[in-house]
Amino acid sequence: MKKLILFLAIAATTISCTAPESDTKQENLITEQTVTGIWLLQSRTLNEVPQKITFTETFILTEDNRVRYFTDNGYNSNEGTWTLTNNQLEMKMDHTYPKRTIITNVLSTTNHVMKWERPYTGGTVIETYTK
Repeated sequence: MKKLILFLAIAATTISCTAPESDTKQENLITEQTVTGIWLLQSRTLNEVPQKITFTETFILTEDNRVRYFTDNGYNSNEGTWTLTNNQLEMKMDHTYPKRTIITNVLSTTNHVMKWERPYTGGTVIETYTK
């Protein structure tokens, strides 16, 4: 009897501590609506090593699938189009020669934070942006 009570207590604790699968999926739902907005770079790592942010980088992703990119140092600005397929955000820039496409894997989005990873010379960059 004691074993049965102990088993039921452990089972009840385990079940009550597990998040429903639908809640977990909802938190990680990445859609065109969640990526649309004005995004300012907050942090960057290269191969998990934090990198110093020396100037502001901004991406503007609009509802009509246009993208603008610019920095506050005046050297970089561009615009183009963007698409989201599954978690892959692809930004095709119009004003570079040769044409440049930035492909990122969106790791997570919330109302105010987006985190993505992308290949970079020598490894993987993970960047966090805020609205």
